[in-house]
Amino acid sequence: MSEPFNHSFPPQGFWHSFHDPRPQLVAQLTLSIPVQARPVGATAADPPPSIPTTLSLLLDIKRAQGVCRQWHDVLRQTLLRFSRHAPHAWRDLTPEHVAAYLSTVGGPRSRNNHLAAIRQLLAFARRRGFLSPGDPDPLAGFDRVRVPRPEAGIYSPQALRALLDSCPSHAAPLLALVALSGVRMAEVTRLEPADVDLERGRILVRAQNAKTRARRFCHFCPSVRSWVAGATPRTWALERRGLEWCYKEALRRSGVSCVPNGLRHSFISYRLAISGNEHTTALEAGTSPGLIFATYRDLVAPDLAQAWFAVGR
Repeated sequence: MSEPFNHSFPPQGFWHSFHDPRPQLVAQLTLSIPVQARPVGATAADPPPSIPTTLSLLLDIKRAQGVCRQWHDVLRQTLLRFSRHAPHAWRDLTPEHVAAYLSTVGGPRSRNNHLAAIRQLLAFARRRGFLSPGDPDPLAGFDRVRVPRPEAGIYSPQALRALLDSCPSHAAPLLALVALSGVRMAEVTRLEPADVDLERGRILVRAQNAKTRARRFCHFCPSVRSWVAGATPRTWALERRGLEWCYKEALRRSGVSCVPNGLRHSFISYRLAISGNEHTTALEAGTSPGLIFATYRDLVAPDLAQAWFAVGR
């Protein structure tokens, strides 16, 4: 088994008479100064940076740009996994290597996500001049796989009550925000106490915390106030991985069968049943009216929707 790659340091023996160019590149990009095609000190005879070194440069620059830490971690894990399967040099990377790697990543959605990350790394290498314009494209012929959209599964109001009552107390307010206000799992762990204004009845998802990078106000109901009133500093310090663990623990304790993305699907379905307006529901949920119209319309009855939003603490 190969040794794990430490992305923060170039491989030993790489560019023997060469210093690490990443700090200069990061500083140049941050200051919006054009980055040189080759690092400082390189000559025409020097080989271009390897795939692992290109990966290190990309991650350092993304960090300097202030991208979301969770997004950065996912990109890092994906590309580190790819770099362990790929050859060392860009010139040795072929479509066969990419196809062999993509065959190991699971379902079509995962394949699309990994392919997008590899495309980002390859495009970065081309922009930096690490690949010549005439070099063959190792991603030629690879397209996104069409992922069939599954029918939305939802929880019943009784299942929501069982889940929230079984959830660890510090995490229950955040799960309630997902279920009753339509905040995504990834977004709710980025909220701060000031974003949930109980007096004015407003829940703000800031642009930098939203999946769509668009600021929005989410749905607010009296049940939300009862759950969020019990939040503690430990609640707002919870990260996504911890919240997902608490969600799984609530499923285990309650005996409720897991519905993939069920809390968010339930919110949109029940909210649409009450509002009857896919545009309003889309604004609150941070998605598109077309997707809501095609997926959620007439999925539940209004009386069940009223019961869903009445689940309080």
